[in-house]
Amino acid sequence: MNTRSKPRTTNSERSKKMWQDPEFRAKMTEQLRARNKSVKSRKNISDRNIKNWQSIEYKQQISSKLKLYNADEDNKRSQSERSKKMWQDTEFRDRVNASLASRNKSTVSRTANSEHSKKMWQDPEFRAKMSTIMKDKCNTPEFRAKMAVARENMPVTLTKPHVKVCGILQALGVEHTTEKALGPWNYDVFIPGHDLMIEVQGNYWHAQKSQITRDKAKATYLAKYFPGYRLQYVWEHECLQPGKVEAKIRHWLGLDKPDIKSFSFKDLEVRPVDKDIADDFLYTWHYQHHGRHGLDYGAFLGDVLVALARYTSPHRAEVATSLGKTTKEVNELSRFCIHPHYQVKNLATWLLARSRKLLVKDKPGLTTLVSFADSTYNHVGTIYKADNWVHHTTVQPNYWYIDKDGWVMHKKTLWNHAKKMSSNEADYAEVYGFTKIWGKEKYKYTKEVCSIQDC
Repeated sequence: MNTRSKPRTTNSERSKKMWQDPEFRAKMTEQLRARNKSVKSRKNISDRNIKNWQSIEYKQQISSKLKLYNADEDNKRSQSERSKKMWQDTEFRDRVNASLASRNKSTVSRTANSEHSKKMWQDPEFRAKMSTIMKDKCNTPEFRAKMAVARENMPVTLTKPHVKVCGILQALGVEHTTEKALGPWNYDVFIPGHDLMIEVQGNYWHAQKSQITRDKAKATYLAKYFPGYRLQYVWEHECLQPGKVEAKIRHWLGLDKPDIKSFSFKDLEVRPVDKDIADDFLYTWHYQHHGRHGLDYGAFLGDVLVALARYTSPHRAEVATSLGKTTKEVNELSRFCIHPHYQVKNLATWLLARSRKLLVKDKPGLTTLVSFADSTYNHVGTIYKADNWVHHTTVQPNYWYIDKDGWVMHKKTLWNHAKKMSSNEADYAEVYGFTKIWGKEKYKYTKEVCSIQDC
């Protein structure tokens, strides 16, 4: 029964010895390459392989051999070392990459791969098998930790609330990183100088039961294995009130009042601002966010945007008609915002005057500007009076919202957010603890402007 075992061993040893000879390896490699360059040879090999793999018996036989081979730790280690050695060879890597790139450019090859993949995934047995393999693999601590590090190092698209938090930290000059990997978890923001983790929570997603469980596990892991780190949360609805978010962050970091920068108006340049940059600035610093789009003019200190004026068409036709004007003759100063670190005396009137000059160049036929000061937010029109605007009328009070900490949210901001979450204004306010409050008057101010030809 064992008469053939000795010759097999001998053949194996002889084969290994032959392949250790560089000349023999080079010769065999050349022969194989020459054979594979032949279309006829490749077709014969392909036809033979296709025929073999159509046989269930052949597939089972190969599968059994591979399982038996891979069950041996020595074989796996040897195969791993051999593979690593091959991929350390630059020539080998370039050759394989070139081959893959060439194959992927082929429409025929891509179509064949796609059809083959679809056919495999239509097999319930294959899907169940792959699902089990991936579940087993993904649930191992080693794999999850490896994937967390990969997510930390790959470029990610941040959510708007996440962008807002990072913008506030950047403005405060606080060093931070995103998607910090610790064990199997990634944390949204990490501030190394304060050992602080910040999780930016979306209202909808993080209210789901499965995600609540994950969030608790995430917090437990940090407390258990990294007790020196603190974990704090910023919620999506809080990001609708940038002042509140900044106040929370300042409290966590132990910071006092904003550090007002010192600069000269001579060093400022007023110029048009790209819409996306303007939106990010207003989303971060203005209590009502960016609102409607129009023409944006900003004051820059070098490359830093320190203040912004946004002019738009009137939000309602009667804003213009009440002045005896057409909507083409009137623009509304719908947003005016100064970065909290640059709020120095007279900057507001300085920017209003200079942005107005740029506006009349860009808007021929413009005769009047209008803006509203909302006393609900303690705005009474001080900057407009300083710039010689005229108080036109007082608009009757409307309602707004306030949270349990006393932070104010405009009704339209809340309504927009409720709509985005497929909710309504009343339900959203109840769920997130906002109370409807009737506000105070708004003061309507106007400013006559001259065209560039008349000035």
